[in-house]
Amino acid sequence: NWLQQKLTSNMNIGESCNAFWNGFSVNFYQSSSTCGNTGEIAAIFDHEWGHGMDSNDVTGGISVPSGEGIADIYSALRLNESCIGRGFYKSRTCNNGGNACTVCTGVRDIDYKKTQRKAPSTLTWARANCDNSVHCLGLVYSEAIWNLYTIDLPTEYGYDQNTALELTQRLTYIAAGAVSTWYDNTDNAIPWGGCGGASGYKSFLEADDDDGNIENGTPHMQAIYNAFNRQEIACGDKTVQDSGCAGTSSLVSPIVTIIPGNQQIQVTWTSVPGAAAYQVFRTEGVHQCAQGKVVLDTTLGLNYVDTGLQNGREYSYIVIPKGEVEDDSSCFGPSSSCMIATPLETPDIALECPTDDVTSNLDNAPSTIVRDCTLYARGGYTGIVSFSCMSGLTGVSCTGPSNVEFTTGQTEKTVSITIQVSTFAVIGQGDVTLFATDGTLERYSSIPVNLIIGSGPQVAQYSNQWKAPICMTPGSECSSINLDGSSLLKGRGNLGPEANAPNTIDGCADGNAGSYLSDESLEWIRVKSITPSNMKEGDLVTVEAGVWCWNSGTLDWADFYYTAAPSNPNWTPFGSIRCPGGGFQTITTTYTIPAGQTDGTNAIRVNFRYEGSQGPCVSGGYNDRDDLVFMVELETTNTNSPTLPPTTPPTLP
Repeated sequence: NWLQQKLTSNMNIGESCNAFWNGFSVNFYQSSSTCGNTGEIAAIFDHEWGHGMDSNDVTGGISVPSGEGIADIYSALRLNESCIGRGFYKSRTCNNGGNACTVCTGVRDIDYKKTQRKAPSTLTWARANCDNSVHCLGLVYSEAIWNLYTIDLPTEYGYDQNTALELTQRLTYIAAGAVSTWYDNTDNAIPWGGCGGASGYKSFLEADDDDGNIENGTPHMQAIYNAFNRQEIACGDKTVQDSGCAGTSSLVSPIVTIIPGNQQIQVTWTSVPGAAAYQVFRTEGVHQCAQGKVVLDTTLGLNYVDTGLQNGREYSYIVIPKGEVEDDSSCFGPSSSCMIATPLETPDIALECPTDDVTSNLDNAPSTIVRDCTLYARGGYTGIVSFSCMSGLTGVSCTGPSNVEFTTGQTEKTVSITIQVSTFAVIGQGDVTLFATDGTLERYSSIPVNLIIGSGPQVAQYSNQWKAPICMTPGSECSSINLDGSSLLKGRGNLGPEANAPNTIDGCADGNAGSYLSDESLEWIRVKSITPSNMKEGDLVTVEAGVWCWNSGTLDWADFYYTAAPSNPNWTPFGSIRCPGGGFQTITTTYTIPAGQTDGTNAIRVNFRYEGSQGPCVSGGYNDRDDLVFMVELETTNTNSPTLPPTTPPTLP
């Protein structure tokens, strides 16, 4: 849930030489004669983001005895750089708890070989030197994870850098979420500081295990043990033995071929005997495959087409064979070589139609609507393009334009699509699609169409423009409940699941904890006039929310908000009501639609939450928030001049 939300970043705070996570935002300081601007140093903002990740993972809260180590590791693994925040200091190197760095100008270096001592920051060393400084204590386990990547996986299994890095990343992101205490920071724990049930060492073994039984070992147990034991934070309670991932050791590197195209690159590779699947990675930037890899796909096939790329920009790829099909398997084979290519513009056409909803009032049927699309010629394309059109709505047809021709030097043309709505059309939502082809190339673009009735109760339809349900014309009510009784808002996030989640105009995300129709969910919203007339600005209206309340409902609350400017919402509260009972409940309140509007577009938000504080977008694993956009009539002002008295006297009798 936290990963899906926007993260506020406060820049250029009027101090220097620091940055911090405060529980809900990341904050960075200006530069000074001593330190660089921390908001301009990638490793620093990765580190502060790492605190947020640590605080919002499975266990919640910042790790102990130090959350600095995992924040350093999240930064180091993404950037493939042991120096945390290179350039933080302008004229000196860092000091790791009194152990000076040899080359790093950041805040710490988690590669012990790049310090004056050139020795690990063990638990014994930390107890003698750290004086409970969290930045110093974090070195004990951040060094262990960095060494797992750079020393132990390559030494034990011959892994190349790319394979070792991706395996370490996988283990870290799975294991760290379950860690509450990375190691036992006491003298009595030496040399087995990792024997706690949720220690870093134990969690890494759990993440590596492939059969649910750590007692018989894990695929990389020896390397994990070596890395943590070097720092005195492993545990001697289990026999150290590698097991699992049968056949993975025989995997070889695939040979990768890449073919650049127009805004795409085709990646193909040779079959590897024994491989169950292949993972395809892409990177961008001057470090090529050494930094910031993104998993594009886990596939059983031998090719992948990466589309939507920027022509003229360099992209790098590797392919890693896997011994098991599952995405999260630890069974990695050796990576391919890094292959680099740049997409090239070739003769092509592209078609773009407006994505704003077209709304047709069936009270006015039959009707005709014309929309302009743009046809582009790229890469020096010349030729004749013809068009066809297809409608996905009953009673709606469409007609494409006449053929167009591109000659040398021409790059775009406006083409029109005509949409005809007949008297046989029914309320609903769908697309009309325009196709363009020259006999070889074919491109298409769709226009969303809403068919409505112009007054009375309105049924909302999901809007791609607003990312929430909307009633496109004023009526006496607007409801997310469809004519068949279903609701556009049924479910919560991944539970249900909720279609088009999160159904909020500003992207505020839902929590995904618990079970559907056991824990909290917001099922529908309705706003309606208290008279038979259409809703208009200045009216008092009723708002209803259908919710599922957990248990007795006493811990669940519905917060109500409105805005008369959905394109830039400033949510105004108008009620916070506790669930009246458990299970399905309807919660009702009222508010007055603001007057003085310009276009009549309004929105309601209901934030349905488990405990916590009132707010339009408060975080919580069980919280569900949905919006309903609706139109109201505007007050009309009489601009006619008053009737003047007659200019001649009336005729007397």
